[in-house]
Amino acid sequence: MTKSLISSFPTERFILGIETSCDDSSISILNNKYQDVITITQAHLECLQPYQGIMPEVASREHCRYVPLLLSQIEKKIPLKMIDAIAITAGPGLAGSLLTGHACARTLHALLDIPLIPIHHLEGHLCAIFIEDPSPIVWPALGLLVSGGHTQLIEMEKPFSYKIIGQTRDDAAGEAFDKIAKSIGLPYPGGPALSKLAANSTYSELFSIPLINDKTTLDFSFSGLKTQATRSPLKDELPMEDYCAMVENTIVEALYEKCSLALQSLPETKTIIVSGGVASNPSLRKKMLKLAQKHQCILRIPSPKYCTDNGTMIAAAANFQIEHNGPALTRLMGTYPQWILGLEPTNIR
Repeated sequence: MTKSLISSFPTERFILGIETSCDDSSISILNNKYQDVITITQAHLECLQPYQGIMPEVASREHCRYVPLLLSQIEKKIPLKMIDAIAITAGPGLAGSLLTGHACARTLHALLDIPLIPIHHLEGHLCAIFIEDPSPIVWPALGLLVSGGHTQLIEMEKPFSYKIIGQTRDDAAGEAFDKIAKSIGLPYPGGPALSKLAANSTYSELFSIPLINDKTTLDFSFSGLKTQATRSPLKDELPMEDYCAMVENTIVEALYEKCSLALQSLPETKTIIVSGGVASNPSLRKKMLKLAQKHQCILRIPSPKYCTDNGTMIAAAANFQIEHNGPALTRLMGTYPQWILGLEPTNIR
């Protein structure tokens, strides 16, 4: 991106957001006030159902099929000539999936001659809070990113300052939800189905929580919990709803306790941001509200439809970059499957 393009963003602007990091194809248009003008998302659950999980080759093929179709539907709402910038998920994610979105974005960039802004997928999740509430973040903030691929605690002192202070040592929380749900025969993706069953129970017992008593680390661990839950005789002894509640309560408690420990070590925190697919879990949302009230913090969580992967959050992150003259405006365009939040990518492939 050239300097002339960087300085040419209009005050009133439309940003096209493209998200293809994993198994959902999503394209959105967002305006400069963080309003979602249109979002079209195609989940590829039907193709992935036989595998009960994500198959990278299948996901890549489905992105190739659907991204052009979604783009044509978007153009019926707003002609592409009205777009002022393109935001694209550059990483982390599945290499083939990222490349599909990358190819589409680079083509539009060349045809329309407008700025192309590479966005970190997790920064997109954090910026999803602006879509329905564009008010500024009160700094410093603590972020909990919790999804099928990531579980991280992020210390944020100011815009674009991301320090990972805790993360899962093995499975992500969302992966634990899905794999435990699969073990009891729930359809893919199992996490939402498990939570739906848990909502019908008042059972309050927990499985043991790895690392819960270790106050020297903010890391999480869910692989042991996954093994414990899938092998427990309670899976057959308890009613299905109670077993699901036990699983959900344990995962939520693990997230809550480490967030609580993080806030004790960061007493100046003013805002808690919870995002990612698992942030749509009702029990987690209630628990984090209690935590925020206890520590007198502002809690910001996107509505459930913006917690899962979507193009709107990618466009929101680009708008945030524009507002604060962020590093993405001069970032080399490429795909970065292993990109770590808080670090700038060092290569373009």
